[in-house]
Amino acid sequence: PADGDDDAVRDGTDTWLVNGAANIRELNRAQNWDFPTDGPKTINGLIVEQLENIPKASTRLVIDSYQIEIIESDNTRIHSVRIRPKVAESAAIEDD
Repeated sequence: PADGDDDAVRDGTDTWLVNGAANIRELNRAQNWDFPTDGPKTINGLIVEQLENIPKASTRLVIDSYQIEIIESDNTRIHSVRIRPKVAESAAIEDD
């Protein structure tokens, strides 16, 4: 798709299912996120650069306060991920 709108689908109150091939700049613009744009061009590339390998499904990591879970991957690339964007500082504190 030409824009990031189709690459990220809301998957709950505060999570998004994102195509691994999604362009980071387009996602940032469409979702008002701020993933780094000075390196890899796709979410797949950003995660592979961070981990230095292609992770298996259910792998979790955090990049710039974004919680990321690998949903589907194979030996060559990450197909889809679930992203939980940054939580506001005040909302991050929960009383039990």
